[in-house]
Amino acid sequence: MNTNKSVALLILLLAGCSQHNDPQQKISVNPILTKEIIPTANIVSKVNMGDYIVYNQLVSTLKTDMVTLGNASGAMSEIKEGNYCHTGGGVYTNFDNSSAVGLKNLTGQVVSHTSSVKYDSVKNTVSPPNTTTFDASEISIKFTPNVDCHTTKTIVQSIVFNGESGGELKFIYSESYPDLKSVTTEFSVSQSEAKIKVAYKNLAFKVVGVEGSTISYIVLPYGN
Repeated sequence: MNTNKSVALLILLLAGCSQHNDPQQKISVNPILTKEIIPTANIVSKVNMGDYIVYNQLVSTLKTDMVTLGNASGAMSEIKEGNYCHTGGGVYTNFDNSSAVGLKNLTGQVVSHTSSVKYDSVKNTVSPPNTTTFDASEISIKFTPNVDCHTTKTIVQSIVFNGESGGELKFIYSESYPDLKSVTTEFSVSQSEAKIKVAYKNLAFKVVGVEGSTISYIVLPYGN
Protein backbone atom coordinates (compact mmCIF):
# COMPACT_ATOMS: atom_id res chain seq x y z
CA MET A 1 0.00 0.00 0.00
CA ASN A 2 1.26 3.52 -0.70
CA THR A 3 0.37 7.18 -0.42
CA ASN A 4 -0.28 7.45 -4.16
CA LYS A 5 -3.14 4.96 -3.86
CA SER A 6 -4.82 6.96 -1.11
CA VAL A 7 -4.45 10.16 -3.11
CA ALA A 8 -5.73 8.39 -6.23
CA LEU A 9 -8.78 7.19 -4.31
CA LEU A 10 -9.67 10.75 -3.27
CA ILE A 11 -9.13 12.05 -6.82
CA LEU A 12 -11.36 9.34 -8.24
CA LEU A 13 -14.09 10.19 -5.75
CA LEU A 14 -14.05 13.83 -6.81
CA ALA A 15 -13.78 12.99 -10.50
CA GLY A 16 -16.68 10.55 -10.28
CA CYS A 17 -18.95 13.13 -8.71
CA SER A 18 -18.22 15.73 -11.40
CA GLN A 19 -18.44 13.33 -14.34
CA HIS A 20 -22.15 12.56 -13.91
CA ASN A 21 -23.97 15.60 -12.55
CA ASP A 22 -27.45 14.69 -11.33
CA PRO A 23 -29.29 17.60 -9.62
CA GLN A 24 -31.59 15.13 -7.85
CA GLN A 25 -28.73 13.19 -6.22
CA LYS A 26 -26.24 15.40 -4.38
CA ILE A 27 -24.96 12.68 -2.03
CA SER A 28 -21.26 12.91 -1.20
CA VAL A 29 -19.52 9.74 0.00
CA ASN A 30 -16.22 10.07 1.87
CA PRO A 31 -13.90 7.28 3.08
CA ILE A 32 -13.61 6.40 6.78
CA LEU A 33 -10.04 6.77 8.04
CA THR A 34 -8.68 4.52 10.81
CA LYS A 35 -5.24 3.35 11.91
CA GLU A 36 -3.89 -0.17 12.34
CA ILE A 37 -0.58 -1.18 13.95
CA ILE A 38 1.05 -4.33 12.53
CA PRO A 39 2.04 -6.93 13.81
CA THR A 40 -0.55 -7.58 16.51
CA ALA A 41 0.61 -6.77 20.05
CA ASN A 42 1.91 -9.43 22.45
CA ILE A 43 2.81 -11.97 19.75
CA VAL A 44 6.42 -13.05 19.11
CA SER A 45 7.60 -12.04 15.63
CA LYS A 46 10.94 -12.37 13.84
CA VAL A 47 12.60 -10.10 11.23
CA ASN A 48 15.90 -9.84 9.39
CA MET A 49 17.98 -6.73 8.83
CA GLY A 50 16.12 -4.34 6.50
CA ASP A 51 12.65 -5.62 7.42
CA TYR A 52 9.80 -3.77 9.09
CA ILE A 53 9.63 -4.47 12.82
CA VAL A 54 6.41 -2.57 13.40
CA TYR A 55 4.37 -0.21 11.26
CA ASN A 56 1.26 1.90 11.46
CA GLN A 57 -1.18 1.79 8.55
CA LEU A 58 -3.68 4.46 7.57
CA VAL A 59 -6.74 2.46 6.53
CA SER A 60 -9.18 4.19 4.20
CA THR A 61 -12.52 2.38 3.98
CA LEU A 62 -15.27 3.45 1.61
CA LYS A 63 -18.50 2.29 3.27
CA THR A 64 -21.25 2.87 0.75
CA ASP A 65 -23.76 1.22 -1.59
CA MET A 66 -22.33 -1.18 -4.15
CA VAL A 67 -23.46 -2.69 -7.44
CA THR A 68 -21.87 -5.89 -8.69
CA LEU A 69 -21.96 -6.04 -12.48
CA GLY A 70 -21.34 -8.78 -15.00
CA ASN A 71 -19.69 -8.38 -18.40
CA ALA A 72 -21.70 -6.62 -21.10
CA SER A 73 -21.02 -5.19 -24.53
CA GLY A 74 -23.20 -2.93 -26.65
CA ALA A 75 -22.94 -0.90 -29.82
CA MET A 76 -21.40 2.14 -28.09
CA SER A 77 -19.92 0.85 -24.84
CA GLU A 78 -18.79 -2.19 -22.86
CA ILE A 79 -18.60 -2.95 -19.13
CA LYS A 80 -16.29 -5.35 -17.34
CA GLU A 81 -17.53 -7.44 -14.43
CA GLY A 82 -16.68 -6.30 -10.90
CA ASN A 83 -17.79 -4.33 -7.87
CA TYR A 84 -18.67 -0.67 -8.38
CA CYS A 85 -18.84 1.62 -5.33
CA HIS A 86 -21.20 4.57 -4.94
CA THR A 87 -19.12 7.76 -4.82
CA GLY A 88 -21.96 10.29 -4.91
CA GLY A 89 -24.62 11.53 -7.32
CA GLY A 90 -25.61 8.03 -8.39
CA VAL A 91 -22.12 7.38 -9.77
CA TYR A 92 -20.53 3.97 -9.07
CA THR A 93 -16.77 3.48 -9.54
CA ASN A 94 -14.74 0.31 -10.01
CA PHE A 95 -11.58 1.01 -7.97
CA ASP A 96 -10.02 -2.32 -8.94
CA ASN A 97 -10.04 -1.65 -12.68
CA SER A 98 -9.50 1.88 -14.01
CA SER A 99 -10.41 0.68 -17.52
CA ALA A 100 -13.56 -1.21 -16.52
CA VAL A 101 -15.83 0.78 -18.85
CA GLY A 102 -14.96 1.09 -22.55
CA LEU A 103 -16.47 3.80 -24.73
CA LYS A 104 -16.81 3.05 -28.44
CA ASN A 105 -16.90 5.15 -31.60
CA LEU A 106 -19.51 4.85 -34.35
CA THR A 107 -17.70 1.86 -35.88
CA GLY A 108 -17.83 -0.06 -32.58
CA GLN A 109 -14.17 0.33 -31.64
CA VAL A 110 -13.27 1.14 -28.03
CA VAL A 111 -11.53 4.52 -28.10
CA SER A 112 -11.40 5.45 -24.41
CA HIS A 113 -11.88 4.00 -20.94
CA THR A 114 -13.25 5.08 -17.60
CA SER A 115 -14.04 3.32 -14.33
CA SER A 116 -17.49 4.71 -13.57
CA VAL A 117 -21.11 4.11 -14.49
CA LYS A 118 -24.34 5.63 -13.29
CA TYR A 119 -26.85 3.33 -11.61
CA ASP A 120 -30.60 4.00 -11.61
CA SER A 121 -32.06 2.06 -8.69
CA VAL A 122 -35.65 2.65 -9.81
CA LYS A 123 -35.18 1.36 -13.35
CA ASN A 124 -32.37 -1.06 -12.32
CA THR A 125 -30.15 0.13 -15.18
CA VAL A 126 -26.52 1.17 -15.53
CA SER A 127 -25.25 3.86 -17.88
CA PRO A 128 -21.68 4.62 -18.99
CA PRO A 129 -20.93 8.35 -19.42
CA ASN A 130 -21.89 8.44 -23.12
CA THR A 131 -25.72 8.27 -22.76
CA THR A 132 -25.89 4.51 -23.44
CA THR A 133 -27.81 2.31 -21.00
CA PHE A 134 -27.84 -1.39 -20.06
CA ASP A 135 -30.86 -2.93 -18.34
CA ALA A 136 -31.07 -6.14 -16.29
CA SER A 137 -31.76 -8.21 -19.42
CA GLU A 138 -28.43 -7.09 -20.91
CA ILE A 139 -26.15 -7.15 -17.87
CA SER A 140 -26.13 -8.86 -14.46
CA ILE A 141 -26.85 -6.26 -11.76
CA LYS A 142 -26.73 -6.95 -8.03
CA PHE A 143 -27.28 -4.07 -5.60
CA THR A 144 -25.89 -4.26 -2.04
CA PRO A 145 -26.55 -1.36 0.35
CA ASN A 146 -24.07 0.16 2.80
CA VAL A 147 -21.08 -2.22 2.71
CA ASP A 148 -17.31 -1.82 3.04
CA CYS A 149 -16.92 -1.48 -0.71
CA HIS A 150 -13.27 -0.51 -1.08
CA THR A 151 -10.30 -0.35 1.28
CA THR A 152 -6.78 0.99 0.82
CA LYS A 153 -3.94 0.71 3.33
CA THR A 154 -0.97 3.07 3.42
CA ILE A 155 2.03 2.72 5.74
CA VAL A 156 2.45 6.07 7.50
CA GLN A 157 4.85 5.15 10.33
CA SER A 158 7.41 2.37 10.58
CA ILE A 159 10.49 1.10 12.39
CA VAL A 160 12.97 -1.00 10.38
CA PHE A 161 15.71 -3.18 11.86
CA ASN A 162 19.07 -1.81 10.66
CA GLY A 163 21.47 -4.35 12.15
CA GLU A 164 23.67 -4.72 15.24
CA SER A 165 27.01 -3.09 16.02
CA GLY A 166 29.07 -3.01 19.19
CA GLY A 167 26.33 -4.41 21.38
CA GLU A 168 23.77 -1.92 20.11
CA LEU A 169 20.75 -2.58 17.89
CA LYS A 170 20.20 -0.04 15.12
CA PHE A 171 16.82 1.07 13.81
CA ILE A 172 15.31 3.45 11.26
CA TYR A 173 12.09 5.30 12.06
CA SER A 174 10.12 6.65 9.08
CA GLU A 175 6.99 8.77 8.94
CA SER A 176 5.09 9.66 5.80
CA TYR A 177 1.54 11.00 6.02
CA PRO A 178 -0.35 12.19 2.92
CA ASP A 179 0.36 15.87 2.16
CA LEU A 180 3.01 16.12 4.90
CA LYS A 181 6.80 16.11 4.65
CA SER A 182 8.37 12.68 5.13
CA VAL A 183 10.65 12.14 8.14
CA THR A 184 13.40 9.52 8.55
CA THR A 185 15.47 9.13 11.74
CA GLU A 186 18.16 6.59 12.61
CA PHE A 187 18.61 5.60 16.25
CA SER A 188 20.33 2.93 18.35
CA VAL A 189 19.43 1.13 21.57
CA SER A 190 21.62 -1.15 23.71
CA GLN A 191 20.60 -4.79 23.70
CA SER A 192 19.89 -4.64 27.42
CA GLU A 193 17.54 -1.68 26.94
CA ALA A 194 15.91 -3.29 23.92
CA LYS A 195 14.93 -6.28 26.03
CA ILE A 196 12.86 -3.93 28.17
CA LYS A 197 11.43 -1.55 25.57
CA VAL A 198 12.20 0.19 22.29
CA ALA A 199 9.86 3.08 21.57
CA TYR A 200 9.61 5.88 19.04
CA LYS A 201 6.53 8.08 19.14
CA ASN A 202 3.53 5.72 19.32
CA LEU A 203 5.36 2.59 18.09
CA ALA A 204 6.88 0.30 20.74
CA PHE A 205 8.25 -3.22 21.09
CA LYS A 206 10.71 -5.26 23.12
CA VAL A 207 13.41 -7.58 21.79
CA VAL A 208 13.33 -11.16 23.12
CA GLY A 209 16.19 -12.60 21.07
CA VAL A 210 19.10 -11.63 18.81
CA GLU A 211 20.72 -14.06 16.42
CA GLY A 212 23.13 -12.53 13.90
CA SER A 213 21.13 -10.26 11.59
CA THR A 214 17.81 -11.55 12.94
CA ILE A 215 15.84 -10.40 15.97
CA SER A 216 12.79 -11.82 17.72
CA TYR A 217 10.48 -9.30 19.37
CA ILE A 218 7.04 -8.54 20.75
CA VAL A 219 5.05 -5.44 19.75
CA LEU A 220 3.78 -3.61 22.85
CA PRO A 221 0.27 -2.14 23.05
CA TYR A 222 0.07 1.62 22.52
CA GLY A 223 0.66 3.45 25.80
CA ASN A 224 2.70 0.65 27.43
